[in-house]
Amino acid sequence: METVFRPVAAHGASTQFAEAIGDGFRPDRDHDAFWRLVGGERLVHIHDMAEVAARVPEDPMPRALVDLAGIRTELIVPLREDRSLLGAITANRKEVRPFADKEIALLQNFAAQAVIAMENARLLTETREALEQQTATAEILQVINSSLGDLTPVFDTMLEKAHALCGAESGTLRVFDGKYFRAVATHGLAGESADFLLQPFRPTAGSLEERLMQGEALIHVPDIAASDSTRPRMRAAVQAGFRTLLFVPLRKDAALIGHITALRREVRPFSDNKIAAAEFRGAGGHRDGERAAPD
Repeated sequence: METVFRPVAAHGASTQFAEAIGDGFRPDRDHDAFWRLVGGERLVHIHDMAEVAARVPEDPMPRALVDLAGIRTELIVPLREDRSLLGAITANRKEVRPFADKEIALLQNFAAQAVIAMENARLLTETREALEQQTATAEILQVINSSLGDLTPVFDTMLEKAHALCGAESGTLRVFDGKYFRAVATHGLAGESADFLLQPFRPTAGSLEERLMQGEALIHVPDIAASDSTRPRMRAAVQAGFRTLLFVPLRKDAALIGHITALRREVRPFSDNKIAAAEFRGAGGHRDGERAAPD
């Protein structure tokens, strides 16, 4: 798994340096101070960043710290929960003046408090998401009870709630009769490419739908354009402006009876929490195997 550090708060950083690391950075395994935290070090204390920049010119980060941010002394304290590295707090000085033991202990205390705050935020998020799923399920049951056999509002509500919970912009709910997939609810689709995506179709060999028929628990394509977009339906999705795709099967026992499609217009893969949210109805959907790799 790729290791990336992304800034979530900054103080006193120059505009140039903030822009340079705004999207995050990947630590160099041979030289970077942050990689030492990944390796388990309890802290990293660099007395003179200019010396580091001169010693390892192949690593651009120390030179950027000196030239763009004016940093000379740096202290990096990890944020850890048990043995898992969650992030780090850095303290910088624009002069060569190492931090005293008491100052290091103080920053470590702040790091411990930050880990507690992150864990509390995670628990609150999980509680909120659980309540949202319970509310969505209750609303769907209410629609089912009031539909008098008309499945259209049920399908529309299921798709709306699934997309809201997983953070999808568009998609469909399709049913499968054993031969054809047919869209019975849609959200956020328009234009010629969208019209093509909504047409009934038979699954072809190697298609995403066939993979669901063969029992895959779900299909997640982080970037449709980088996958096998030569297939007509995948190509139509790209032409309609979609980049990330999630298929969640609807099953009764082991039989595939349809699927929910969730689409995003940017390359932004669905997190495990969002995927679980898309499966909130269960719909007989079982995770019998590994999560499918992107096409």
